[in-house]
Amino acid sequence: MRLTAIKRFSSLISAVTFATLVGCGGGDSGQQNEAGTPPPPTSEDTGLVYNGPAAATDDVLQFRINLWNNVAGDDRCGACHNEVVGQEPLFMRRDDINLAYEATLPLVDKATPVLSRLVERAAEGHNAWSPAAADILQNFIQSWATATGASSNAIVLTAPEEREVGATRRLPTDSAAFNTYIYQPILANTATGNCIECHSEDSATRQQPFFASRNIDTAYFAARTLIDVNNPASSRFVRRMQEGHNSWADPSGTLLPAAYSAQEMLAAINNFVNNGVADPEPINPDFLVSRAINIIENGVIASSGGRFDTDTIALYEFKQGAGSVAFDTSGVDPALDLNLTPSVDWVGSFGIRIKDNGKATGTTIASKKLNDLIRLTGEYSVEAWVVPGNVTQEESRIITYSGGTNARNFSLNQNLYDYRFLTRSENSDENGMPSLDTPSADEVLQATLQHVVATYDPVEGRRIYVNGELISQDTSDEFAGNINDWDDSFVLVLGNEPDNARPWEGTVRLLAIHNRVLTEEQITANFDAGVGQKYFLLFGVSHLVDMPQAYVVFSVEVFDDYSYLFSSPFFISLDRDAVPSGDINIQGMRIGINGSEADIGQAFANIDVTVNAGNYSSEVGVPLSTTPTGTLIGLEEGQLNDLFFLTFEQIGSNTYNRPADPTPAAAAPVAAETQPDFGLRLFDEIFQNLSAITTVPSSRVYDFYTSEVRRSLPGAVAPNAFLSSQQSAITQLSLAYCSELINDNALRSSYFGNYGDLSTPAMMDALIDPLLDRMLIVGGGTFATQPDADDIKDKLVNAAPEHQGLLPKLQTNNQNTKAIAVCTSVLASAAMLMQ
Repeated sequence: MRLTAIKRFSSLISAVTFATLVGCGGGDSGQQNEAGTPPPPTSEDTGLVYNGPAAATDDVLQFRINLWNNVAGDDRCGACHNEVVGQEPLFMRRDDINLAYEATLPLVDKATPVLSRLVERAAEGHNAWSPAAADILQNFIQSWATATGASSNAIVLTAPEEREVGATRRLPTDSAAFNTYIYQPILANTATGNCIECHSEDSATRQQPFFASRNIDTAYFAARTLIDVNNPASSRFVRRMQEGHNSWADPSGTLLPAAYSAQEMLAAINNFVNNGVADPEPINPDFLVSRAINIIENGVIASSGGRFDTDTIALYEFKQGAGSVAFDTSGVDPALDLNLTPSVDWVGSFGIRIKDNGKATGTTIASKKLNDLIRLTGEYSVEAWVVPGNVTQEESRIITYSGGTNARNFSLNQNLYDYRFLTRSENSDENGMPSLDTPSADEVLQATLQHVVATYDPVEGRRIYVNGELISQDTSDEFAGNINDWDDSFVLVLGNEPDNARPWEGTVRLLAIHNRVLTEEQITANFDAGVGQKYFLLFGVSHLVDMPQAYVVFSVEVFDDYSYLFSSPFFISLDRDAVPSGDINIQGMRIGINGSEADIGQAFANIDVTVNAGNYSSEVGVPLSTTPTGTLIGLEEGQLNDLFFLTFEQIGSNTYNRPADPTPAAAAPVAAETQPDFGLRLFDEIFQNLSAITTVPSSRVYDFYTSEVRRSLPGAVAPNAFLSSQQSAITQLSLAYCSELINDNALRSSYFGNYGDLSTPAMMDALIDPLLDRMLIVGGGTFATQPDADDIKDKLVNAAPEHQGLLPKLQTNNQNTKAIAVCTSVLASAAMLMQ
């Protein structure tokens, strides 16, 4: 049973800027006219015409705009909970908005919208007009809270149930026992529920998790979170059987299929536990340990309040974690749900992972709302939390609203290390070109979690923000203008083009499309709000310190399918009147999971903080880390089963003398491999050497180098790493430098003098000798292994028909073309490749 003591905790998770912004109230509050009547319904309203008394306060007005307008219709909550039908509570009554507001207040939690009774009821399936109804309602309540400055920058910390750190069984690291006792008897057994027909990645009806994969290690990884080795009866596998999911018949006919299947599944898990799971090792009795806590049972939800979604017309939070559809939870009809191809997987931290030419696609009809609602304002923002799969993808579509490879309304692309934003306007072509890119030299795009916002304004044009910072913008208004020629037949696609010509690999964890330009302050607030579900874990330490209801609190989120992210620890008491009576020293804090300290991820092992009356605040406690430090702890049994605790080297007057880590034995010396005397020049070495040889500034060909050839040039010096594509890339780069040298009159004259007619020997020498002088060591000595200068010149100028050189073969070309060809041949030779 949870204690009733609570504390509002505000400053450690929300940006100060957000507190300032929401204090100004919602953007719609100014729509109320002088008589105090609400604004008339718009085309986005439900069609209901409200003729009752005016909203008594701004909060009532924002309730109507953000919640009542959206769910008071006959196809939603308004079908029953009104004054005519009379189903209590009458929170959607239509005769008096003030009375509807009063009835709604007990049903919502604006500080933590996810805990609202309305959201809980929708999640239970009560009159859920959409599979995503609970998320949509949560967002309506969040918008209401944001508009009136009551958004959830206040977190309610509630004392969890006290749990001792006990000996905990842990799943084995290999899949052998799982294969013997669970997989073969049931999951892959076609005589049972035939799980392999769906829960396998190569199934025609593939459905995650893939615990019936034909690869046993893949199956075991997916099944780990569905097995509770400490309480087998509570395993998800057993509960699903009890619910009748794909159950199978009792051969004896004694039990109903659901009961029989649950019994068989429980027996299989018990066999697995009894025969394949080692007995737990007790925790070190000398450890100073906190109370234990589970993220699902005991964690306090840290609502993602602080986001600005007032003008969001399509929103994808990817919370459902399974299925072939990603729901649009904006609440703006029509819902622009995205259909996922089989190669798109769900990730446990909210998101979808796109790979193998996969994509997520809306319908043409639903996508039309983007055209209709954005053209009403003439401006928009595309906001996403993404994790690019790599930095080698070129012209790959992360998000696009288009009809194919060469026609679009907008798209956000990846091009190597760059984000590229294309938008169609009166001053662009139909493909949205020219593009706005992040600076290539800065390598802004990285294969890590990034918050990216692309905005378009008909006056100021385009901007790109990454992780809350403005990175690129149009420098003139020539790329701005109206968007009246958008095409409403295009479709919204994630991860590819509609014609599958521009695949992208990576993870999208949130996507929001707004029909307004987000301000820099709003973008910063949305970046600070983060992405995914976050929790506060309260580790009880009152038994270790002289202070009641004392806790060390961590912000924790499921980072990905493999780990948890722990960050921002602080010490606090939930007793508002409690004050430290002396110094509480906290040193050497480590995170434990399932009875053992985590092997890695102990970023807080070096903390040394003293809590006392001088630095303690009853509102926010005392931070235990002065820097934004976080650490990843490996996921073991899954969110439902993993049990966390903390250990300390000192807390209060208690100390634990941790033995020093054993020094590993010195490794036996290994003779180094004999290194060759020659190797390949690396990509940047080639790039800069060509600049030095030609005297052409490298900045002139930098864009071509980074966008076209850099990744094809040598990345390792070993000669056996040579690829034919590397020679082709050197040739292309040499051609670019030589073209700059020959076509620039000043550079050419300074380099060659006047080489004139290249059909004469003197002029040939004037062209070739300066190149060889810079390419090779001639005249003053040679290397034994370098090409012979006379041999190179012979291959360039020899006029004999049987061994005709390059220049005689180009006799019909103009002088500059001949010179560029000769220059390229010299520079792109093996002398450039080898060092």
